[in-house]
Amino acid sequence: MDRRYPLEAQEVRDSKRLAMAALTPPPAGEAVHSHGQPEDVDASASEGPDGIRSSARTVLSPAEAFPTELETFPLALPLEDLENDDFLAGVRRVPYRGQPVPALGGILLIRRIGQGGMGAVYYGLHSRLRTNVAVKVLNADLILRHPELVVRFQREAQLAARIQSRHLVGVIDVNREFGLEYIVMEFVVGCSAEDALLGAFKQKRKGLPEDVVLELGIAAAQGLADAHEAGVVHRDLKPANLLIPRSPAGTELRWAEAKLADLGIAKLDGQEKGLTGTSATMGTLGYMAPEQARDARNAGKAADVFGLGATLYALLSGRPPVRGLTVNEALRNTLEAHHEPLDTEVSGLSPATAEVIERCLRKAPDERWADGAAMLLALELCLDRLVDAPPAAETAHRAERSSPEPGKAPAPATVRVLAIDDDATMRLLMKRFLEALPWPLEVIQAASAEEAQARIAEAVPEIVFTDVCLGATDGYEMIEWIRAQPGLALTPVVAVSAIPQSVGQTRCLMAGADAYLAKPFTKEALRHVMARMLSRVRPE
Repeated sequence: MDRRYPLEAQEVRDSKRLAMAALTPPPAGEAVHSHGQPEDVDASASEGPDGIRSSARTVLSPAEAFPTELETFPLALPLEDLENDDFLAGVRRVPYRGQPVPALGGILLIRRIGQGGMGAVYYGLHSRLRTNVAVKVLNADLILRHPELVVRFQREAQLAARIQSRHLVGVIDVNREFGLEYIVMEFVVGCSAEDALLGAFKQKRKGLPEDVVLELGIAAAQGLADAHEAGVVHRDLKPANLLIPRSPAGTELRWAEAKLADLGIAKLDGQEKGLTGTSATMGTLGYMAPEQARDARNAGKAADVFGLGATLYALLSGRPPVRGLTVNEALRNTLEAHHEPLDTEVSGLSPATAEVIERCLRKAPDERWADGAAMLLALELCLDRLVDAPPAAETAHRAERSSPEPGKAPAPATVRVLAIDDDATMRLLMKRFLEALPWPLEVIQAASAEEAQARIAEAVPEIVFTDVCLGATDGYEMIEWIRAQPGLALTPVVAVSAIPQSVGQTRCLMAGADAYLAKPFTKEALRHVMARMLSRVRPE
């Protein structure tokens, strides 16, 4: 017995089928019939003793089956026995290659290729188009508990159909049959980016090569840009939803032709009422933006940028930027914790690529790339620089020629950091945390705005950390004063405050701050912010 799918009693399966049919009645005046059953057949002829139609797993006769030429059609995947598949319990079967195969809307369902929270996805053979397709079937149990999901499911097809992009999986049809809702989509012969990453693991590699990831990122960003231009937000970017076609010969993957899949929880930008109705969290933890984790209705284009950045981070490093041993821990880390900088996870990564991805992963949406189009341009520049870079051997030779004699390497220049806070304890903590970081920093302290101005007059700092509440002086005014000084106009300023980030960050950024650090902060949070600021003042 096939135990891959949980089994239920036949009576339960039939009751589900009937309940689903009741939830999705045919349009008024439309005759109810199925494949192989003429419309003028008396319905009572197929009813059981209780008047209940029992069509589950009915197999059509050979005369009613699909065209015989399909018997020799080259399948992309092997035929699977789906007799015990719960999602297809009430679906009519047809004889195909010696076994009963479920069929929906003239499509032979050959193999289950995926399953998620909303339903299952099957590889199918479209009998009329003579082509491979993917068929997404909505979970019948979910519809019984949440009938409103039918609207969301149909909307997925409508949203995907309105976008014309060669980097998004296309939708062919949406239909309802045997009480089931399903979408017919383009089938990509290849693998997902998640599969490619697993293949790298098997070869003892931590992640995919940088040039490959950039090609994948450019393709995904193009699909995202097309979706955003149509006003659609994806909301579930992750390696499993990035599909990579194979060449016709099947010998290589076409990274640059990758396509984004699964608009199952997508939405029109700025519209969500009536479908979510609550502050539900939808998406995939590890790749989900903080604002989306708080409330899915807050997820805009910047949330997609975060998801794509997290996807590229995982493809390079072998794991997502946000992790947790439990769902609650992963959710808490999404909202509060800072990830490990990508350049510390991946050795030899070009600074440009690291900076583009790090910008995607900033907690504040307005600090990320604005949308898929902006991210696309940034990734294309990264790939151009990588292609134009000299070969590794030449780079090593240059470094060897330019390196000083052993024992005479110059020490890196010290970065002058000004820490402003009227609380002596916080100043001491800030100084200790900063001096413990792995960079040559000179930390200068100031207890007030006046003292800070005097310190700046002595020597211009390269980075400034300032508390928002400075006693007699408003910290926002201090930031504005710094920005008004000719020699400090481009100096990175980090606002530090106990005011909740959702309240204080916007005002600080409007005053001219480059980043916001909420008290009480950890060493990791400070390190993350400091790394970003250093990349601006010392790009090397």
